[in-house]
Amino acid sequence: MPEAPSTPPHHHHRYLTRDEIVEARALHQAGHSYTFIVNQLNCTKRQVGYAVTKNFVTPKKCSGRLPHLTDAQVDELEAY
Repeated sequence: MPEAPSTPPHHHHRYLTRDEIVEARALHQAGHSYTFIVNQLNCTKRQVGYAVTKNFVTPKKCSGRLPHLTDAQVDELEAY
């Protein structure tokens, strides 16, 4: 019995930095193709397309845990 083809692994790409977004926009305005920009910045065409078409430059802050402990958490750790 033939085996079902496996799905390709997902590749998670990093977010573009603010400087990379600015560079992508500048390269696009200078007349370079998406493929050229992708090779320069080592990112995906979708990331370049988003960077070029969005109206603002500053990236969203990533959500997640707060970077610092609250005073109550510090007191709890000291008591431990």
